Amino acid sequence: MIAAGPAWGQAPPARAIALERAAALVRTRAFDRAAAVLRGMLSADPRNRGAQEMLAFALESKGDLEGERRVRSALAAEFPDDSRIQTDYGRVLERSGEEPGALRAYRRARALSAGRPAPDLDAAIERMKGRTAPEVGAPLSVMSDPDATASSVQTGAAIPLGSRHHLALLATRCAADAKSTPDATESTELGLSLVRRGAGASWTAGPRLHVVS
Repeated sequence: MIAAGPAWGQAPPARAIALERAAALVRTRAFDRAAAVLRGMLSADPRNRGAQEMLAFALESKGDLEGERRVRSALAAEFPDDSRIQTDYGRVLERSGEEPGALRAYRRARALSAGRPAPDLDAAIERMKGRTAPEVGAPLSVMSDPDATASSVQTGAAIPLGSRHHLALLATRCAADAKSTPDATESTELGLSLVRRGAGASWTAGPRLHVVS
């Protein structure tokens, strides 16, 4: 007696058909329709990884950042040891302006990729480190002419606040001494600014205190 098995021409499972249909819709850039099909699949099979990943891609392609973020967040929690999923989660966090979270996801992905070259991931980590680290500077300049000597010292710090803002504190001290007379002038300026960077432009707002003696 021969055990019965799947017959030639047997229809594939309904979920496989739905996934193939969604993939075809994605290929034709019908992302809204693809997302609807995939959400229908996931309502019956919430842990279907293929459907989740395709839905995240469809949402990314149609510009639904919040929807994509929810799906990739669920994937990252469900598959914490998958480097590619952690990288994709970092990407959506970066595009959402959440640099600290993106940095953690990228670092997690890099740790899972230990021993393998990952130049794009290394570049992403350095990019996020540059956006999340406070910046401190203290330039000094000295000028001299036949009548006076002047010096200027600046010190400041910039603290990132999201992807497009940083809080800047800048202190400037200027001093000028006349060479032929005992006259001297000093000035101190202190400024606290909120700086916003935009596409091709930026603006700054904040109080300043300037004292001359």
